[in-house]
This record gives sequence, C-alpha cells and structure tokens, in this order.
Amino acid sequence: MNRELEQNKPSFLERLTRGNLPLVKQEGEIYADDPFVRQALELIWLVAKFFTEHCVGSSVTLSAPASLLVEMGLVSQRTAEAIQGQVARKREEGGSEEDVFNQIEIVNIGDGFELRESYKTEEIFNGGNRLDRMVKERAKIRRTPNGGFSVEIVRLSAGEHLHALGKIWVEKDEKPPEVSRDKAMLLTGRWINTTLAVFSGWYERWQKTR
Repeated sequence: MNRELEQNKPSFLERLTRGNLPLVKQEGEIYADDPFVRQALELIWLVAKFFTEHCVGSSVTLSAPASLLVEMGLVSQRTAEAIQGQVARKREEGGSEEDVFNQIEIVNIGDGFELRESYKTEEIFNGGNRLDRMVKERAKIRRTPNGGFSVEIVRLSAGEHLHALGKIWVEKDEKPPEVSRDKAMLLTGRWINTTLAVFSGWYERWQKTR
C-alpha cells in the first residue's frame, strides 16, 4: 500500500495535514448543504474514493491514536481524561498510546461509501470499578443529484464488560447490536472532525514511514 500510494499520491492528500483540515466549528446538528460542511464532506469523499473505488465491496481500514483527538481539542474534558487514563494504563501494561486508537473502515457500497468507526468508551464508578463499551458508528455518504452530499449515521453499542472485584464481568446472553441497540444520529461537526482527524493521523504516520 505504501509503495502504491507513493507512486500515485493525489494532491488532495496534502489537505490531511492538521493545519489544512477543513474542520467544522459549529456545534450541534449541521447540514450537508452548508458550504463549510460540504467542503469537509468533499475531502472525506475523495479519501474514500481513492482507496476503494476499484469495485463494490472493496475496503480499507485507517486508524490513528485517540490521543490525537485530545491534542487537536476535538473532545470534551471528560473524554480527554478518559483517553489519557486509557493511555496511562496501556503504558503500565507495557504498551503505548498507539494501542488506544480510533479506527475507520471505509467500504465501497456502490452508490457511495460506508464509514465504520470503532472506539472504546469507559465509565469509572466509585471504588475504581470500570465499565468498558465498544462503540461503532456507521455512516453512509452519497452524492445527491445536485452534486452535494447526503449522510446517514447510525450508532451501535456492543461488547460491554465490567471491571470489578478483580474480575472482568461480561454481559450474559448479549443480543446482536444491529438488532437491539442501533440509534440514528444527526450529522454533527463532531463526526466530521473525528473522521478527518483519524485520516490526518493515519496520513502523518504514513509520511513518517515512507
């Protein structure tokens, strides 16, 4: 992949550097036809198309350390503290901050692309007990007849387990998340900015390994 990308690198990838990212500053719900939002979605579309345009069903997975979101100021103070806590534990276990990451799988779905983001959340209770939950967000981005974009996002929650009393407690008889816990989401700057940050983190790492 690195050799192929080096030989055929399109100019738009340079826009994935942190200073060039078209981040969305509006809070709450945003709209795909807003000029600033459309600019960000255009970059996401170009990245998805570059990696998976060969055939329907083709896919690629890009990832970046979750600490990058903290560095860029894209998460709340509470989330930043949770990420920093995860990184500290990984280091104590002999790992690194690269082990605490956000991951996005891009899949060609024919009339557009599906972006499947995965990340872990934590909730700390009194006494040090901790509930871990794997969160997956699936966003479908398509072109509209007027050349704009439409985005549909669903959040899935799965893989809950509780760290308590020196053991890990796993949920019994867990139902498939696609059936029991899917939740439609609004298009927000948080989703766009996180997606662009993961792409940027991947690009920075790729540049260092060329």
